[in-house]
Formats: sequence, C-alpha cells, structure tokens
Amino acid sequence: MRKVLLLAGLTVMAVAAIAATASAQRVTKLRVVTYREHAHRVGNAFVVHGLLKDAANRSNRVGRFEAKFTRRSHHRTGIRAVATFGRTGSLKVKGVQGPGDNRTPIIGGTGAFNGAAGKLTTRNLRGNHTLLTFLFVQ
Repeated sequence: MRKVLLLAGLTVMAVAAIAATASAQRVTKLRVVTYREHAHRVGNAFVVHGLLKDAANRSNRVGRFEAKFTRRSHHRTGIRAVATFGRTGSLKVKGVQGPGDNRTPIIGGTGAFNGAAGKLTTRNLRGNHTLLTFLFVQ
C-alpha cells in the first residue's frame, strides 16, 4: 500500500512539474511587412536584404531582414533568413517552401527572442511586399 501511495505521490509531483513548465511558456505573435532594399545572386541562391515595418503602421520601421533563397527540386525553395528587430533581438528561420505551402520553422532567436521556436507564415502583398507573421513560444 505504501508503494502505491508513494507512486501516486510521485506521479502527481511529476504532472505538476510538467504543468508548471508548460505554463511558463509565452506565446508571441509579430506581424511585419517586408520592404526589399536590394537583392543579388550568389551561385545557385538569391540573397535579399531589406526593412521590416509594422503591419499596423507601415511608417513605423521595426527592423531589418536578410534572406537567402535556394532552388530545390519539384518547385520548392530552401529558405534561410534572419529578422533583426533593433536592439531587441533577432529571429532565425530555416526551412523549405513549395506550391501551396507558406510556413517556415522558426529555429531560434537572440536577445528578447532567445529560445524561440515556432513558425513564420508568409503572404504576398502588392508592390513586392510580403506580410510576415511570426508565431512562436519561448
């Protein structure tokens, strides 16, 4: 009987520890619009640099980005990008997108975004701009 009670007590403590850890995670959603400044070809890749502006107020510059796009097979594109938000920190994205797929994994961050993991969703806008939605947990 003591073993059963001890096992039940340990189980309750383990579940409480997992719940406490999960509740400590913070979900963040950032929406920005890209403004391409310049782009150039590097071997098989295409590198783009530009500004990030607040999606709600496009006159408000919030950071910069650099992205490298590499052609893959079957109309897919490899993406490696870093979005830097001033002195706040940066988010790193790496993955592959193809037709009908507009999500790329967020694989890390620095500064205020340290330990970020989630997804970046993209949507093309008029005038060579792209809406980026970063959704991540820390």
